[in-house]
Amino acid sequence: MKNKLILAGLISWGCLATQSQAAVSANLNDLILGFHANGGQGQSINLEVDIGPISNFTGVAASSKTVISQLNVADIVAAYGTNWSTRTDLYWGIVGTTGRISSGPGGSSSQPAPTVWATCAETTIGTQSTPWLLSSLSRGAVSIASSAIEPLYGSAPGTPGGLNGATSSVNSSYSSTINPNLSGSWSFQTSLQAGVSFAYFNPTVEVSALIAAGSYSAADLYQVASGTTAPTYLGTFGLNTSGVLTYSGSPTYFKTAQGNNSFTVNPTSQTVLVGSTVVLTSTATGTPTPTYQWYFNGNIVAGQTNSSLVLTNVAATNTGSYTVVATNSTGSNTSNAATLSLATTGSTSRIVNLSVLTTVTNGGTLTLGFVNGGSGTSGSQSLLIRASGQALAGFGLTGVLTDPTEKVLQGPTTVVGANNDWQTTLAPSTSTAAQITAADTATGAFANTVMNSMDAALSQSFPSVAGGYSVQVTGNNGTSGQVIAEIYDASTSPTATTTRLINVSSLNNISAGGNLSAGFVISGASKTVLIRADAPTLAGAPYNLPNMITDPKLVVYNTSVTPNVIVATNTGWSNTASISTYSSAVGAFALNANSVDSAVLLTLPPGSYSAVVTSASGKSGSAMVEVYEVP
Repeated sequence: MKNKLILAGLISWGCLATQSQAAVSANLNDLILGFHANGGQGQSINLEVDIGPISNFTGVAASSKTVISQLNVADIVAAYGTNWSTRTDLYWGIVGTTGRISSGPGGSSSQPAPTVWATCAETTIGTQSTPWLLSSLSRGAVSIASSAIEPLYGSAPGTPGGLNGATSSVNSSYSSTINPNLSGSWSFQTSLQAGVSFAYFNPTVEVSALIAAGSYSAADLYQVASGTTAPTYLGTFGLNTSGVLTYSGSPTYFKTAQGNNSFTVNPTSQTVLVGSTVVLTSTATGTPTPTYQWYFNGNIVAGQTNSSLVLTNVAATNTGSYTVVATNSTGSNTSNAATLSLATTGSTSRIVNLSVLTTVTNGGTLTLGFVNGGSGTSGSQSLLIRASGQALAGFGLTGVLTDPTEKVLQGPTTVVGANNDWQTTLAPSTSTAAQITAADTATGAFANTVMNSMDAALSQSFPSVAGGYSVQVTGNNGTSGQVIAEIYDASTSPTATTTRLINVSSLNNISAGGNLSAGFVISGASKTVLIRADAPTLAGAPYNLPNMITDPKLVVYNTSVTPNVIVATNTGWSNTASISTYSSAVGAFALNANSVDSAVLLTLPPGSYSAVVTSASGKSGSAMVEVYEVP
């Protein structure tokens, strides 16, 4: 089925890390973030996290902000469900206290009252809220409120305890960023302790608007100090649906913070083999052009300020959640989170199909190069190689090449495989019509239903050799028409040491307004690939190829879905360091530093894809499309 999808795509274009549990110690003067559900899933659970001392949130200029952390959304989902951000009965709030004095001469009302902090929801984002009110602003009432908050820091009678380590906490991998002094900061409370505490002063946790009502749900932080008569505004917290908690000294920040930034490409979750190279890709638009900063489990990844994040030799320590923040003068936006995980032992990741669809004219030749091998592999690889013209008519194409012939060459002249009509064996190949039919079925290749088809195919094993192989497809008697050249991995129960396809390339002519399309299918775990559209470099020395287009444009589509989805676009590689590095690593020729050749480095989950090359200006000429496996 995947190979049928890749053909359809080609035709249409022309293809939580487990955290240990540990005791948590929260201190008076720390602010506590809490979630509370009035009903539904998690209504008997309060999820709490220490976000650090109040000194972190005082004196913050109105024009600035502090990104506290990306909360562990997996923990929130575990407590409140995948729809946590759209629930109308789930609220969040932040509280704190310096402690209380509730005994002594005259009782609590005569003692110095501590300071209390609490948030109040903004009814309209960007408009300061009406402060929450106690039943009285007397020192006694403040003490009663702080008395209710204090169990969050210590143990409360009849409850499993607060954040003081009386019980194990479900730790978040983000806690070291939220509060570097804590070994963990999440705590599941199995009673309504927090809800009762919050109810004393009616903060956000009881009255918040829907979390997903806008880009942020915003809550203003107020302070009631001893001897004061009204709450004092300190700043505003914002929480978005990606779990990013942000603080600003201005209530209007969250109204303007989103500005005109938006992500057109979000990083994608990947499951990869140990030791792989992984590329997480994003694209944000905005005016002025936004800058980027990557985060891993809520922590800044130092020096990673490009739209893509490249991780090499991936290990268990790299698994977790990745986000990227795009920022310009109008504010910031945070991408969706992408989870990186490791495939199970014994898993494989292979390119199982490579194909090129083009038009052969006036006795011309379609040349498709491929290399098989791969680090740690050995032996030969069983391949099904086909040149189909008549079969394309079954997909609605006209003007097909009715009688293609194919040959496989090692080096410039040595023919190691050949076929004219797939039902007839042609030396040096020995595959029969029955073997071809069996290979079609085994690989999922589309069936040739044309009676007495003159399409070509062969099925045989090819050892890995230096320089790889080339497949040449021509039309018998100088005929012209559309044809697809395909290479299928026909290996049986492959392992990590089984020889695999690692490169395909094709140099062909592109008609005015036309394209050159290369399709490929990834099976198993996600795989990183380097895809290039070469022309200007090939036009210069030492290649000096004639009639190359001057402005190749590369677009990569996911053809596993309908309609096809664009996963990457490039119109000039711009001497990008990662492209240069990995071109060298996979043995590709170097692109000229000042050329407008196009290239992308991507990690793609299993599925069908198409790399489409056009002239940006719609002119005719030649170009080369290449797909490389990146180890």
